[in-house]
Amino acid sequence: MTTALLERHETSALSTMDQETISKLVLNGDLSKLSPEQKVAYYGYRCQALNLDPATKPFDLLKLNGKEVLYATRECSNQISQRDGLSATVVKEEKVGDIYKVTARVTDAKGRQTDDVGCVSIQGLSGDSLCNAIMKATTKAKRRAILSHAGLGMMDETELETVHPQEPKHVPATVKPAAPAPEPLVVVEPPKSDFIAAAQEAHDKAKANGYQKGPELDDPPTPEEIAEIERIEREKDAKAAREEQRKVLGNPDIPLDADVVMADVVAYNANPKPLPRGGYTYGALFRFHDEAKTESWANTFHKDQWETAKLMKGKTVRLTYKYNGKYLNFYHVEKV
Repeated sequence: MTTALLERHETSALSTMDQETISKLVLNGDLSKLSPEQKVAYYGYRCQALNLDPATKPFDLLKLNGKEVLYATRECSNQISQRDGLSATVVKEEKVGDIYKVTARVTDAKGRQTDDVGCVSIQGLSGDSLCNAIMKATTKAKRRAILSHAGLGMMDETELETVHPQEPKHVPATVKPAAPAPEPLVVVEPPKSDFIAAAQEAHDKAKANGYQKGPELDDPPTPEEIAEIERIEREKDAKAAREEQRKVLGNPDIPLDADVVMADVVAYNANPKPLPRGGYTYGALFRFHDEAKTESWANTFHKDQWETAKLMKGKTVRLTYKYNGKYLNFYHVEKV
């Protein structure tokens, strides 16, 4: 039913647009001159072109500076992410003055990546308010990256609160007055029609069968969001600990993302292996104190650490190591 209505709107409502309306729509994305039927047809056309379910309302209309434009809701980025198998990660966080800036990266199944940023003001914030602001910046960065990856040059709903109509400037009487002040920010509901009614009916049925809309950004943080913040804090603490370990041990080779675990020294390689570029690599076998009690060989370029591992054979040590994707490298062995 929904597909048939959509095709009917495309062939009838969209075909009645005059050239001026089409020009404004193409160049500025301005929907203000469209009739209700044309708005519905255009809304459905965008959903169909992006393979989005209109019942979840992936777009809304925004009235700003005399124009009506589409902006993407949370459902839009969620559906695009699920459709394209996107994974979003935070690659950088920084504080610039009173601004908290997060850089997010999305990667699709083919390995193509897109980065984008999300910024929020944290001036005067602390406690839960600061936590919510940081999560907003993270959410904004991930959604902007998803929309950019899909080639959608439109605003996301997380940006609405930072959009402000421009104030008219005072000019002297001898200067020609500026244009009238832009209209205030108004969110406009899409016009109701058979198409929207059908989509709404499908949405209501889905909700009655167990579909529940997720929490809004202003809602209290979810357990998953709290866990993500705690993970980020743990990573920062671990990196700070590695920095301190570098200074104390005088070993700048220790990676900032190295792991520190408890392990038993099982054996060691008595014959160091020469390296093509010069020097030697030394090996030792460790049994990790994890649930699986796994054993793995690890290499080091530091002979003194290898010597310590030899002395600790059969004993438990605190091991600083890093998996480089192919081998385990250890940087420090400390008696417990």
